[in-house]
Amino acid sequence: MPEAQEEKTRSLDILLDSRQGLGAIVASALLGLLLTFVFPLSVAAIIDRVIVHNALSTLQIVAVVLFTTAVFEGLVSILRGRIISFKTGQISARLASLLIRHIFTVDLKHLLGQQGRRTVETVATINLFKDSIRELIDFFVQICLSVTVYSLVLFVINAQLFGFLVLALVVQVTFLALAHRRLKPLVTESIQEHKQFSAMLHTAVGAIETLKVYGAAGIFEGAARQKVNSALAKNFHASRVTADGTAFSRMIARFTEATIVTLGAFNVIMGTLTIGQLIAFQMFAIRFFEPFGRISLMIQRYERVRTFFRDWDEFLAIRVDNKSASVRSEAKPDAPVLHVSDLSFRYDGAKDYALRDVSMDIAPMEVVFILGPSGSGKSTLVRLLSGLLPVREGVVEVRGVCLQDIPETERRSFVACALQEPMLLPGAVAENVSAFDARVSMAEVRRALRITGCEAFVDKLPARENTLVGENYVSISGGERQRLCLARMCASNAALQIIDEGTSGLHRQLEVDVLQRIIDGMQPHQATIVITHREDLAVLGTRILRIDEGRLVADSAAEPVLAKAQADS
Repeated sequence: MPEAQEEKTRSLDILLDSRQGLGAIVASALLGLLLTFVFPLSVAAIIDRVIVHNALSTLQIVAVVLFTTAVFEGLVSILRGRIISFKTGQISARLASLLIRHIFTVDLKHLLGQQGRRTVETVATINLFKDSIRELIDFFVQICLSVTVYSLVLFVINAQLFGFLVLALVVQVTFLALAHRRLKPLVTESIQEHKQFSAMLHTAVGAIETLKVYGAAGIFEGAARQKVNSALAKNFHASRVTADGTAFSRMIARFTEATIVTLGAFNVIMGTLTIGQLIAFQMFAIRFFEPFGRISLMIQRYERVRTFFRDWDEFLAIRVDNKSASVRSEAKPDAPVLHVSDLSFRYDGAKDYALRDVSMDIAPMEVVFILGPSGSGKSTLVRLLSGLLPVREGVVEVRGVCLQDIPETERRSFVACALQEPMLLPGAVAENVSAFDARVSMAEVRRALRITGCEAFVDKLPARENTLVGENYVSISGGERQRLCLARMCASNAALQIIDEGTSGLHRQLEVDVLQRIIDGMQPHQATIVITHREDLAVLGTRILRIDEGRLVADSAAEPVLAKAQADS
């Protein structure tokens, strides 16, 4: 892909690319604060030049000011909050879209194990990121105004009172700086503990059946409880330091406000300060102190955003090969459906090869059964032939096209699989069968349902092919799930169909019937591979391959197996 066309994925690039949205957030925050800046000055002028001449009492003046201020600031906060929420929501949606797109383009190995859990956590924390970045931007704008505009105005109104404010602020910031030295490591530790607990919970949900079968649920529960207690303790310590810092800041602010009122009242009596100026000074002083009182909380927000961006950068730094050109026209009609030559594969970090020097050719209309004990390399072979694992040693060609050269968007025309674990997508039956591909017509969906024997139970569903199935929707049995996954394979009309223990959940007669239907429904350009541990099913095929310890040890026609089965009967 040309460098100029690469999509920006680094966190800084994303924020810079979203500068229009960030600009709107900063502008709305600045506008709101500027309006609250103008308002006290207007109040002071109205009090000194209008209200005082109408002989209102001091109590009445204070009441009018407080009620007017509450209404004004409430309306400004609502407007500013809506603008900021909308813009941060747009940025968050863009982040989520980019992350999801990246998930579906990276190699499978990057989504398994710990990396996969971190990816899920990154997706789950996008809303947290959105709220935190919004608060940080708002905090930054307020700090900038406090140290510039508010400071200047307070100094102009009364330099003596402003000097006291600065002294109080120095005390406050000194305390918060000392608290920060304790807070930062506590926040980092709490985030890590929370991630470890999330990873453990994710594992427990995925392995709940195994844990219950082996009676290990109680042991795992104890370990999980210990981990969550540790995460809560770390978070409690961080929250306690934050709360202490915030409480101390508020105490200093309230003490400062009381002192300002006392000193200001004395100046009013002495005639060096008007009531309007005192009220304006008090309102500006509150705004001056407010962002400094949130420093402890903002440290937590900053650490969480920093952690989010670090995880984001690590995952999106994985380079992907986004091939988009169609190769369907390059398929060679006279080539075998599958050509494999000297195929070997070793997993990352493994010493031994999972597959070694496997070679085979499969012609159109062949039905090849691949047999072998557990751990012999059958599943690895399926993943290599389907493109889930990269071919590093050897050659794999489908219809004369190198498998690595087939874009993922076109792969279903070449290879389709029904895996051992039947996974339904969240959607309608028809969407599951078509795999959300609009190019698959409803007629092709119904044909695939008919071939795999799904019509009977699909017709009984509330909305037939339009019934929503999968997690949180209409529940169907394990055997029905397997047949729907087989129908998905058939609907692709791929040259090479691979069934990896894809009928293991069916009873014996139904399994034979479904396999026979799929074989009878093959087109002239197709071939089928069936991975199974049941040798009696091989009588349905035209050829048998045997794999043991990662090597192809036998390649024979299926007729002898059929003859032996008939003799035994």
